[in-house]
Amino acid sequence: MSLRRERFAFQPRALFMAVCFAVLAGVSGCVSSSVESSAPPLPAQDAQYEPVLARWLRKVTVFSQFQNRVEMSAVLLTDDMRKAVTQRLSRLRGSADSLSVLSDSSGGVRLGVLVSVFTPESAYASLDDRTLWSLSMRVGPSQLTPLYVRRIADKTLLQTFFPNIHQWSQDYLMIFDFPETILQRDNENQKETLAAEFLAQSALAKVQLRWP
Repeated sequence: MSLRRERFAFQPRALFMAVCFAVLAGVSGCVSSSVESSAPPLPAQDAQYEPVLARWLRKVTVFSQFQNRVEMSAVLLTDDMRKAVTQRLSRLRGSADSLSVLSDSSGGVRLGVLVSVFTPESAYASLDDRTLWSLSMRVGPSQLTPLYVRRIADKTLLQTFFPNIHQWSQDYLMIFDFPETILQRDNENQKETLAAEFLAQSALAKVQLRWP
Protein backbone atom coordinates (compact mmCIF):
# COMPACT_ATOMS: atom_id res chain seq x y z
CA MET A 1 0.00 0.00 0.00
CA SER A 2 2.81 2.46 0.88
CA LEU A 3 4.55 1.74 -2.42
CA ARG A 4 1.36 2.55 -4.31
CA ARG A 5 0.99 5.83 -2.42
CA GLU A 6 4.58 6.78 -3.15
CA ARG A 7 4.10 6.13 -6.85
CA PHE A 8 0.91 8.17 -6.85
CA ALA A 9 2.64 11.04 -5.06
CA PHE A 10 5.55 11.03 -7.53
CA GLN A 11 3.50 11.32 -10.69
CA PRO A 12 2.04 14.83 -9.98
CA ARG A 13 5.50 16.09 -9.06
CA ALA A 14 6.92 14.75 -12.33
CA LEU A 15 4.07 16.32 -14.27
CA PHE A 16 4.59 19.66 -12.46
CA MET A 17 8.32 19.62 -13.29
CA ALA A 18 7.62 18.80 -16.93
CA VAL A 19 5.20 21.75 -17.20
CA CYS A 20 7.79 24.08 -15.58
CA PHE A 21 10.50 23.06 -18.05
CA ALA A 22 8.11 23.57 -20.96
CA VAL A 23 7.14 27.06 -19.74
CA LEU A 24 10.78 28.05 -19.18
CA ALA A 25 11.75 26.78 -22.61
CA GLY A 26 8.94 28.82 -24.14
CA VAL A 27 9.99 31.97 -22.27
CA SER A 28 13.60 31.44 -23.31
CA GLY A 29 12.57 31.05 -26.92
CA CYS A 30 10.51 34.25 -26.77
CA VAL A 31 13.38 36.23 -25.26
CA SER A 32 15.81 34.92 -27.87
CA SER A 33 13.44 35.82 -30.72
CA SER A 34 12.86 39.26 -29.22
CA VAL A 35 16.61 39.96 -28.92
CA GLU A 36 17.26 38.84 -32.49
CA SER A 37 14.41 40.92 -33.89
CA SER A 38 15.54 44.04 -32.00
CA ALA A 39 19.12 43.94 -33.36
CA PRO A 40 19.75 47.18 -35.31
CA PRO A 41 20.48 46.95 -39.04
CA LEU A 42 24.15 46.99 -40.00
CA PRO A 43 25.57 50.24 -41.42
CA ALA A 44 25.83 48.55 -44.83
CA GLN A 45 22.07 47.88 -44.69
CA ASP A 46 21.22 51.53 -44.01
CA ALA A 47 20.67 53.09 -47.43
CA GLN A 48 20.82 56.65 -46.07
CA TYR A 49 23.84 56.17 -43.83
CA GLU A 50 26.13 53.83 -45.79
CA PRO A 51 27.02 56.24 -48.67
CA VAL A 52 28.13 58.92 -46.18
CA LEU A 53 30.17 56.42 -44.17
CA ALA A 54 31.83 55.12 -47.35
CA ARG A 55 32.79 58.70 -48.26
CA TRP A 56 34.61 59.36 -44.97
CA LEU A 57 35.95 55.93 -43.92
CA ARG A 58 39.43 54.80 -44.94
CA LYS A 59 41.33 51.69 -43.86
CA VAL A 60 44.59 49.94 -44.62
CA THR A 61 46.50 46.83 -43.59
CA VAL A 62 50.30 46.96 -43.47
CA PHE A 63 52.17 43.71 -44.08
CA SER A 64 55.83 42.87 -43.51
CA GLN A 65 57.37 39.57 -44.61
CA PHE A 66 53.86 38.22 -45.26
CA GLN A 67 52.79 39.04 -41.70
CA ASN A 68 50.02 41.39 -40.67
CA ARG A 69 51.79 44.21 -38.84
CA VAL A 70 48.93 46.61 -38.26
CA GLU A 71 45.36 47.30 -39.37
CA MET A 72 44.24 50.89 -39.09
CA SER A 73 41.12 52.77 -40.12
CA ALA A 74 39.97 56.35 -39.75
CA VAL A 75 36.65 58.14 -40.11
CA LEU A 76 36.74 61.89 -40.65
CA LEU A 77 34.05 63.38 -38.42
CA THR A 78 33.12 66.17 -40.77
CA ASP A 79 29.87 68.07 -40.42
CA ASP A 80 28.45 65.75 -43.09
CA MET A 81 29.48 62.61 -41.16
CA ARG A 82 28.23 63.86 -37.80
CA LYS A 83 24.81 64.69 -39.28
CA ALA A 84 24.56 61.19 -40.76
CA VAL A 85 25.38 59.65 -37.35
CA THR A 86 22.76 61.80 -35.61
CA GLN A 87 20.11 60.95 -38.20
CA ARG A 88 20.86 57.20 -37.95
CA LEU A 89 20.67 57.42 -34.16
CA SER A 90 17.29 59.13 -34.50
CA ARG A 91 16.00 56.37 -36.80
CA LEU A 92 17.22 53.65 -34.43
CA ARG A 93 16.19 55.21 -31.13
CA GLY A 94 13.74 57.94 -31.97
CA SER A 95 16.09 60.45 -30.34
CA ALA A 96 17.62 63.61 -31.74
CA ASP A 97 20.63 63.33 -29.43
CA SER A 98 24.15 63.04 -30.85
CA LEU A 99 26.79 60.55 -29.73
CA SER A 100 28.48 62.31 -26.84
CA VAL A 101 31.51 60.01 -27.10
CA LEU A 102 32.35 61.73 -30.40
CA SER A 103 32.14 65.26 -29.02
CA ASP A 104 34.99 67.46 -27.86
CA SER A 105 35.39 70.53 -25.71
CA SER A 106 35.07 72.81 -28.72
CA GLY A 107 31.46 71.77 -29.15
CA GLY A 108 32.13 69.94 -32.39
CA VAL A 109 33.52 72.85 -34.45
CA ARG A 110 37.00 71.36 -34.88
CA LEU A 111 37.83 68.41 -37.11
CA GLY A 112 37.60 65.07 -35.31
CA VAL A 113 38.97 61.74 -36.51
CA LEU A 114 37.84 58.38 -35.17
CA VAL A 115 40.82 56.02 -35.49
CA SER A 116 40.78 52.27 -34.85
CA VAL A 117 43.86 50.08 -34.71
CA PHE A 118 44.56 46.37 -34.37
CA THR A 119 48.03 44.86 -34.19
CA PRO A 120 49.53 41.62 -32.83
CA GLU A 121 52.16 43.89 -31.25
CA SER A 122 49.91 44.91 -28.36
CA ALA A 123 52.10 47.79 -27.15
CA TYR A 124 51.64 49.51 -30.52
CA ALA A 125 47.88 49.54 -30.09
CA SER A 126 48.45 52.57 -27.82
CA LEU A 127 48.09 55.44 -30.27
CA ASP A 128 47.93 57.82 -27.32
CA ASP A 129 51.56 57.00 -26.46
CA ARG A 130 53.54 59.72 -28.22
CA THR A 131 56.81 57.91 -27.55
CA LEU A 132 55.57 55.16 -29.89
CA TRP A 133 53.53 57.00 -32.51
CA SER A 134 53.85 60.24 -34.43
CA LEU A 135 50.40 61.40 -35.57
CA SER A 136 49.37 64.24 -37.85
CA MET A 137 46.69 65.43 -40.25
CA ARG A 138 47.37 67.27 -43.49
CA VAL A 139 44.56 69.28 -45.10
CA GLY A 140 45.58 71.18 -48.20
CA PRO A 141 48.97 72.78 -47.49
CA SER A 142 48.63 72.67 -43.68
CA GLN A 143 49.82 69.81 -41.46
CA LEU A 144 48.98 69.66 -37.74
CA THR A 145 49.48 67.26 -34.84
CA PRO A 146 46.38 66.43 -32.77
CA LEU A 147 45.31 68.74 -29.97
CA TYR A 148 44.59 65.59 -28.01
CA VAL A 149 44.09 61.84 -28.41
CA ARG A 150 41.37 60.24 -26.29
CA ARG A 151 41.03 56.48 -25.92
CA ILE A 152 37.42 55.30 -26.14
CA ALA A 153 36.65 52.95 -23.27
CA ASP A 154 33.02 52.03 -24.02
CA LYS A 155 32.59 51.39 -27.74
CA THR A 156 29.41 49.28 -27.56
CA LEU A 157 27.19 51.91 -29.19
CA LEU A 158 29.83 52.96 -31.72
CA GLN A 159 29.91 49.44 -33.20
CA THR A 160 26.39 50.09 -34.48
CA PHE A 161 27.75 52.96 -36.59
CA PHE A 162 31.31 51.99 -37.51
CA PRO A 163 32.03 48.43 -38.74
CA ASN A 164 35.78 48.98 -38.36
CA ILE A 165 35.33 48.99 -34.56
CA HIS A 166 35.32 45.52 -33.03
CA GLN A 167 36.23 43.72 -29.81
CA TRP A 168 39.93 43.42 -30.74
CA SER A 169 40.44 47.01 -31.87
CA GLN A 170 41.68 49.94 -29.82
CA ASP A 171 39.76 53.07 -30.70
CA TYR A 172 40.56 56.76 -30.32
CA LEU A 173 39.01 60.16 -30.88
CA MET A 174 41.57 62.65 -32.19
CA ILE A 175 40.87 66.36 -32.49
CA PHE A 176 42.78 68.59 -34.90
CA ASP A 177 42.67 72.36 -34.98
CA PHE A 178 41.02 72.54 -38.37
CA PRO A 179 37.44 73.82 -38.69
CA GLU A 180 35.01 70.92 -39.01
CA THR A 181 33.68 72.40 -42.26
CA ILE A 182 37.10 72.53 -43.94
CA LEU A 183 36.24 69.54 -46.13
CA GLN A 184 33.01 70.78 -47.66
CA ARG A 185 31.74 68.57 -50.44
CA ASP A 186 31.50 70.02 -53.93
CA ASN A 187 28.11 68.59 -54.94
CA GLU A 188 28.38 69.79 -58.52
CA ASN A 189 31.65 67.97 -59.18
CA GLN A 190 31.05 65.20 -56.59
CA LYS A 191 34.37 65.68 -54.83
CA GLU A 192 35.85 67.36 -51.78
CA THR A 193 37.27 70.84 -52.30
CA LEU A 194 40.43 69.97 -50.33
CA ALA A 195 42.45 66.76 -50.00
CA ALA A 196 43.17 65.36 -46.54
CA GLU A 197 45.69 62.83 -45.28
CA PHE A 198 46.05 61.17 -41.87
CA LEU A 199 49.61 60.06 -41.04
CA ALA A 200 50.64 57.62 -38.30
CA GLN A 201 54.28 56.56 -38.04
CA SER A 202 56.16 54.32 -35.61
CA ALA A 203 58.94 51.76 -35.54
CA LEU A 204 56.24 49.22 -36.36
CA ALA A 205 54.77 50.77 -39.49
CA LYS A 206 54.00 53.89 -41.49
CA VAL A 207 50.31 54.41 -42.21
CA GLN A 208 48.83 56.92 -44.64
CA LEU A 209 45.06 57.34 -45.13
CA ARG A 210 43.86 59.79 -47.77
CA TRP A 211 40.60 61.54 -48.73
CA PRO A 212 39.11 61.67 -51.29
